[in-house]
Amino acid sequence: MERKEFLFKTCTVCGCAGMALLTGQPVHAAVADDKEDWRVGFMQKRFAHLVDFMNSNVDEAMQLKMFEEMGRFCASQHKEDFEKFAGNTEAFLKDLEGQFIEKTTFDKEKQTIALLGKKQDNCVCAFAGDKNISPTFCNCSRGYMKEMFTVVTGKPVEATVDESVLRGSNRCSFTIHLNG
Repeated sequence: MERKEFLFKTCTVCGCAGMALLTGQPVHAAVADDKEDWRVGFMQKRFAHLVDFMNSNVDEAMQLKMFEEMGRFCASQHKEDFEKFAGNTEAFLKDLEGQFIEKTTFDKEKQTIALLGKKQDNCVCAFAGDKNISPTFCNCSRGYMKEMFTVVTGKPVEATVDESVLRGSNRCSFTIHLNG
């Protein structure tokens, strides 16, 4: 399975859950098929509007908290993909390379991990569409990274988004701070 296909499928699941979390309403996932589904664009436009509305009406700290939670929830739905690396950070980093990360660098002295993302034209998340959403949404990926590395390392971590497609870069890269 290619990275974009994996992330599209996982973010679609995360997105349904995220919308349920945000609205308190039940959300029913559609069955995927191979042809372009008009509902994807429909969802992307409305979600982008929701993010814009949040940017105008919800304080920044709460926005960060909400998107981080969405990312953490999304990661938790795929825990079996990375919990097998618990206690073996270096093996996990090797596994990440080639999937959706071009290069990983682990600085043991500083207790940081740099993840250089592969070049891409668009954000891989199904919610983001063709760069039609606020860069604030990148905090969802930040939450995903925090959850993933917390499970792998067995301790709370901090994560920063160093660059992203939604912020004008041609890749999404992160720094993980193991000393939280």
